[in-house]
Amino acid sequence: MKALVKVLAVVAVPAVLAPAAALAEDSGHAVGRNVPEMKFVTFPGLPECGRNTVLSGDPAQGPSIILAKISSGCTVPWHWH
Repeated sequence: MKALVKVLAVVAVPAVLAPAAALAEDSGHAVGRNVPEMKFVTFPGLPECGRNTVLSGDPAQGPSIILAKISSGCTVPWHWH
């Protein structure tokens, strides 16, 4: 039983701490952003009732993260991610 506890400690502790350490690494990007300072614009091909800003990446080139502000009553067409 003691051997099992030692094995679990050796395996489980790094498995739990490794993701936390990866998140804590300095990636050179801001962790928090001030939304009122962001520039929201209408993107081509998206509804006019939605305003968007790119948080990271380039939507024209590949993976990206976009923050959208959608007005009440706005209809967003079916799409996938």
